[in-house]
Amino acid sequence: GPPRASGGGGFRSRAPLPQAPEEPPEPAVTGVLSSYYYLNQGSTKLNEFSTNTSTTDDQVFQNALVTSIDVNGHKEFENYVLDWRIQGDLENDFSTGGEDSLNLSRAYAKLTFGDGQYIAKIGRQKLNSSGVFGRFDGALLSWSPSENVTYKGVLGSPVDSVQDTPFTSGKLLFGASVDIADLRPNLDGTFYVVHQSDGSFTDRQALGFEASYQTDNSSIYGLLDYDTNFNRVNTARISGTLILENQSSFSASADFVHSPTLTLGNALQGQTATTLAELNGTYSLTDMRQLALDRTTTSTSLTIAYSRPLNDTWQLSVDTTIFDTSGNPASGGVAAVPAPGLEVYASAQLVGTSVFREGDVVSASARIADTSSSSLLLLDGYTRFSVNDKLRLKPRLKVGYRDLKSSSSMEIFAIPSLTADYEVNDSTSLELEIGGRISNLDAPSFSEESNEAFATVGVVFEF
Repeated sequence: GPPRASGGGGFRSRAPLPQAPEEPPEPAVTGVLSSYYYLNQGSTKLNEFSTNTSTTDDQVFQNALVTSIDVNGHKEFENYVLDWRIQGDLENDFSTGGEDSLNLSRAYAKLTFGDGQYIAKIGRQKLNSSGVFGRFDGALLSWSPSENVTYKGVLGSPVDSVQDTPFTSGKLLFGASVDIADLRPNLDGTFYVVHQSDGSFTDRQALGFEASYQTDNSSIYGLLDYDTNFNRVNTARISGTLILENQSSFSASADFVHSPTLTLGNALQGQTATTLAELNGTYSLTDMRQLALDRTTTSTSLTIAYSRPLNDTWQLSVDTTIFDTSGNPASGGVAAVPAPGLEVYASAQLVGTSVFREGDVVSASARIADTSSSSLLLLDGYTRFSVNDKLRLKPRLKVGYRDLKSSSSMEIFAIPSLTADYEVNDSTSLELEIGGRISNLDAPSFSEESNEAFATVGVVFEF
């Protein structure tokens, strides 16, 4: 680190001391290393009314150690700047039949040239703009000829799972976009084209536009992604936030999405064929496109949220979301999936700070969900406070009632828990969470009593 200034005593020299030649800045490496052990086990007692018998089943739901790392590096050279990041985790599954897994979320190097005019980012990375919705292995190139215009190019291979070895999907992704700042005052826009191929097949091909408008007290974002391979809208989204003079805020968003993202590869769901070339041996390209549409659901949603401070201590927030999701027709030997119908979710939360002591947090919330399969009412309350400079506690209790419509049964459950955070020093902290889940389910022909216990022990080291 830089040298510290000397103390105030002593005499002043009449001439400055000779200075050593300035050394180039050392590379800065920061990151977080954590390791968490998860244990969740329980028992279920089933009472059959017709036979007047009871059976008990003991299960281990989770028994695993997850070690994660997220490291960032920065180094300035004479003509360019190098930034890099590695993020991933190793999960050791100790349960019977469990398998260890190595998950690589990000691993890239970023080179910046010409005072930020040119940027090259190479490796596994994640992008949620310019028509790339998720992770990919490859390169993102950027050129900013002026303050208001940035051209970008993407070339790589999409990543279906963080467990995938880099460049093993067999798919090729490339795209181009232009970001324009100040199309109009406070309005920025992005235009893009993206193409994804799987062997000789076009997997995804789209044109899109993103726009954002922002002022001191409001913001609006919009996205339209049109798939030219299937000739239909893949994603449409608009959202906005307005902050009023009393510091209350109102936000709303409307979405139309395909799930998963519409690609020709969706046609492989439920088929014995593992590649599009193999599937094309049975179905024509037109039939494959229809299979992909049949296996892809569409969902339309509307979310409205409002929050406002009641006073210096308490803040109230409410929100509601309505989903309308399509079903999937039967085709290609795959059974139909009925549409779940309209789903409604709503919640209200009251949060207070420094209620009982300085710096504490108190929260009470209620959530409801009404879907085709069940209705749920969940009450959730917790408080978080510091015992001393190093130890912080968070006791929490969730109580819920669920009406399972398909089986004419109801469930009552409670989930108590206690979380403790202990700061060993400026760079190391320990975390412990213990709790359980107690539930009772009553149906016309049986009853079910379940008891679970869970514990999480973790250590986090920042460097």
